[in-house]
Parts: sequence; C-alpha cells; structure tokens
Amino acid sequence: MIEDREYLKRDLARIYTPHTRQAKSAMKKLREDNYYTARQVRLIAEYLCID
Repeated sequence: MIEDREYLKRDLARIYTPHTRQAKSAMKKLREDNYYTARQVRLIAEYLCID
C-alpha cells in the first residue's frame, strides 16, 4: 500500500513503473501513457476512494 504522505512526481512515476531504473525514464513513461489497464483504473479509483 502507498504511504499516506506527499510525493514528488518522480516518486509516483517510479511507483508506477518499478522496473525502470532512471527517474527520468519513469517520468517519460508516465507522461506517454494515454490508456490505462482495468487494473490500473481500479487501483486509482480505490486510492481516490471513488466507487
């Protein structure tokens, strides 16, 4: 589970793409994604408490 605290964009990008070594690459990947899988949508909705 994600800790309840403030995050930098690069930290969120690294959580989103844990296999990426460079923060810059992770941020680029996060910016490039226009579509999200059903699992990603569920996780985002769960985290934001959206039913």
